Formats: sequence, C-alpha cells, structure tokens
Amino acid sequence: MAIPEFPSYARIITDGFTEKRDFGVIRSEMDGLAKQRPRWSKPIVTRAVSILVQSRDDKAAFDAFVSDDLGGGSAWFTFKDPVDGVSKQGRFVAGSQQWSPQGENWLQQAQIESIG
Repeated sequence: MAIPEFPSYARIITDGFTEKRDFGVIRSEMDGLAKQRPRWSKPIVTRAVSILVQSRDDKAAFDAFVSDDLGGGSAWFTFKDPVDGVSKQGRFVAGSQQWSPQGENWLQQAQIESIG
C-alpha cells in the first residue's frame, strides 16, 4: 500500500513550531561518571506544528484524510518539512485533533514525528 501524501489544500505553518530530537539515550549509573549510550542510531524527531486549512470544506476533507487514509491518525504519511522543504515520512503523535476557527480559516495544533 502506498504511503499517503499530506493534502495540498492544508499547510504546515511554522507559527508555534518547535522541533525535538531524541536518540533515546540510556544512562547507567556507575561509580564516578555515569555511562551513556544512544538507544537508536537515528533520532526520533518530534515537531510541534500548526496545520492551516482555508475553509470548512477543507477542514472536513482533512478530517476524512486522517480518519480514512491514516487510520485515525496512526499511519505514516509523506509531508514537506516546513524548515528545510524536504519531503519526509511522518505520523501524528497520539491521533487526537482539535481545531480552532480563525475567521474563514481553521487551525489545528499537532505533533508530527519522523525518524532521522
């Protein structure tokens, strides 16, 4: 099955954007200095993003994309990273969604995680 593309009518904007990289460092307490090592060779990168759609119809279409194409938000999809513009595979962290109206537009806060 092909990995779905993030819809073109929705934009990931950098308003409130943050990015966290986690190698899952394991720390073992020892006599003297503790030892540390990474759990993963590539980090899990979690991005806090805002998703903007420009109409109620686009909001309904995005809700259907998450529900139908992403299995309620659990499946992977391809998106364009708002920082470097590179296409990456990611998924939503904890599939809950909360929209807020911004005039004619709708805005959703979300977290997207990817590997590396």
